[in-house]
Amino acid sequence: MRAEIIARLVLGEREPEAGHVPALRVHGARVTGKPDLSGCDVPYALTMTGCTFDHEPRLEAASTKLIDLTGSRLPCVLLRDARIDGLLRLADCRSTHSVRLTRTHVTGTVDLTGLHVSGAPALHADSLVVERDLRCRDADINGELLMWSARIGGTLVLEGARIVNPEGATFNGDGIVVDGGLFGSARLPGHTLVSQGVLRLEDARISRCCVLSGAQLNNPPVRRCAPSGSMWMARWPSTQPQSKARSKFQGVPSRAPCNSRAHDSTVPASAPSTPHSQESAATWSAPQAYRRADKSLWTAPTSRACWT
Repeated sequence: MRAEIIARLVLGEREPEAGHVPALRVHGARVTGKPDLSGCDVPYALTMTGCTFDHEPRLEAASTKLIDLTGSRLPCVLLRDARIDGLLRLADCRSTHSVRLTRTHVTGTVDLTGLHVSGAPALHADSLVVERDLRCRDADINGELLMWSARIGGTLVLEGARIVNPEGATFNGDGIVVDGGLFGSARLPGHTLVSQGVLRLEDARISRCCVLSGAQLNNPPVRRCAPSGSMWMARWPSTQPQSKARSKFQGVPSRAPCNSRAHDSTVPASAPSTPHSQESAATWSAPQAYRRADKSLWTAPTSRACWT
């Protein structure tokens, strides 16, 4: 199927028939040529599942409805500055180069379940805005998942994802805001987040909870992370068990109720002096906020890691 035919169809060469929902639906095709819809206003949904693209689809600065490329093989995906009114689905796709979602705005969910991608970075999504969930469940990412200053309105799911970048960062979420929580725990055996590289969450803000129980992390995870809910890292099988991770958060430990003395001291007076149990190795909650941001660091020794 020629790329120029796709462009002509989605840009309204044919009038839609009455009584039907207009959309481009293609399955199992080989797309030749360069599918370039950059800057275009596409009024129809694009569903191209199980297709093979000779050249990367380009939708930079485009405005589209739903985009579904499930199971497709492509050299790259270029969606910088695009606006997608609905779902963006790249589940089970295989890309030999970066997927670029810089400053993309998606009003629905971004589904990257089972995505296989390589690149430097593998997923370039700084300043990405997703109004609902971002799912990276079971994704295989060889390279950096770069999400500087991204905003996720729902949950960020990394369960079963494998991110490999030994020479740099795996998940680079500096300044990311996640309203519905981050989930990297294993619900099923062998279904855990694996991060072979540095996991960065500097100046991140994660509401509700951040769950990394059972995740395999080979570098200390966070600095200056602000979970405004709870943070769980029970039974953390780190390859560096003596490492220290530094976190700056909005609240105080659930076992250390906030009081006037804690507001003015570097370490809360009621902070626990003994390790928590292994089942609740690192649990934070935020009933109240510290009054002084520069005094919001505390020490909580755990069975596997020390948070300071």
